[in-house]
Amino acid sequence: MMQKKHFFTRLISLIVFVFSLKIFAAEPEIFVDRDWLKTSSGEWINGEIISFYDDKVEFDSDEFGLQTIDAEDISEIRSQHAFSVRLNAGRIYTGRLQLSDNVLTIYQGLKSERVYFSNVLTMVPFGESRINLWSGSINLGANFRRGNIKQNDTNMRLQLQRRSAINRLKVDYLINKSELQNTSKETQTTVDNQRLNISLDWFFSNKMFFRPLEYEYFSDPFSNIDERSTYGVGVGYHLFDSKMLDWNLSVGPSYQSTRFTSSSNDKRETSGALSLGMVIDWEVSSRIDFKFDYQIQFLKEQLGGKQQTLKTGFDVELTNDFELDLLLYVDRNDKPSTRSQGAVAEKNDFQFIVSVGYEF
Repeated sequence: MMQKKHFFTRLISLIVFVFSLKIFAAEPEIFVDRDWLKTSSGEWINGEIISFYDDKVEFDSDEFGLQTIDAEDISEIRSQHAFSVRLNAGRIYTGRLQLSDNVLTIYQGLKSERVYFSNVLTMVPFGESRINLWSGSINLGANFRRGNIKQNDTNMRLQLQRRSAINRLKVDYLINKSELQNTSKETQTTVDNQRLNISLDWFFSNKMFFRPLEYEYFSDPFSNIDERSTYGVGVGYHLFDSKMLDWNLSVGPSYQSTRFTSSSNDKRETSGALSLGMVIDWEVSSRIDFKFDYQIQFLKEQLGGKQQTLKTGFDVELTNDFELDLLLYVDRNDKPSTRSQGAVAEKNDFQFIVSVGYEF
């Protein structure tokens, strides 16, 4: 009788032990199909967590499309896959996520780590080769005129972004072209320029970032610039970061190499420079964003002295995946170069671009 009692006691103890492991060590049962997010208003949405940067979660909802949600508006999170989580202090954890009461639990098999959500700097899906580390958009604009004038105006803009737990890579490529057919039915190109910007940011706090790579390629033969390449490094600071407004400043040295259209050979003019930048992203409403990107470089006079670039305008969300872009580009050289015909190029160049884009 005593043996049976001991047997049942051990059996019950074993069942309790296994059940305890299931509750306290195993990952939550909600980690089965999709990522889940609960807003502060009590609504659950499912889909896919793209990233967490600047106290904002990018979430691709199955029902509402790509959404950006402020950290203060999130009460709970459940993730399907593992994430790399970087804290303000620099430490990185990897595992599936559960957020509740401002405490983020990171499950690593039978172990788990608990951190305050307010101490999290970045969160991205774990695995450097995963395609969802990338996001972007492609915009197309066109204007075709027929009748007394036959003219085709086209533009294309491609934006790509790759984010990991410690850095962010951004690519922005813009092409503009206009062709006019004269009365003799000869086609004449009136606009032909392109601009490529690449930047890599490394975040070491929620306020400051280091930019080990910044590159710009620019070509506009009608402004007497056959090819211009600028390389730089710098540091940046988030001057203001809130639910509605993101405002940051950057500064650093750069090096510029230019080949002018008027040059009779392949000679390039080079110069060191000091670069200053300011970027403002203002969420005017839930569907309208205002962008302001101003950069100034101080170069030697042969390359224009002060060189300024402004990109500003509005992004208007049309649907979950499509947007309307209204952008103004302004380029200014205080001392523009002389063209081959002897005329001096204008100091200011303006472009106003209207395009429709698809986000992916």
